[in-house]
Amino acid sequence: MDGTVIVVDASTEADRYGWLVSSQYVSRLDRVYGWGAALSSFTPPPTFLLIGDPGSASAAQVRSMVRISRTLGVRVVCDTSRTSGEQGGDVLARAIAAGATAWDGNPGAAGVVFTPA
Repeated sequence: MDGTVIVVDASTEADRYGWLVSSQYVSRLDRVYGWGAALSSFTPPPTFLLIGDPGSASAAQVRSMVRISRTLGVRVVCDTSRTSGEQGGDVLARAIAAGATAWDGNPGAAGVVFTPA
């Protein structure tokens, strides 16, 4: 598939989502550590924005990420297996409330989530 996913991932697992680059999902994956870096990669806008581990981003910042991305026509996916704990639960709830698609991180379910709308 021809498309791009920008992954906001503050974790140390550099190749966590590398398997998404395939003929089945996307042709390019850019991993960034924060929202500012993600925005600078929006030329042109990607097909997907994947919120893996938003690091120190607050729930309000994540909600803003989702809303801006969706306004630009970007499908936002939130990896629920990575956004856990007290702060993570709030981040996830705000992301979904703002229009992100929840995904459990399971490669078997990726075909449903990483299909352009």
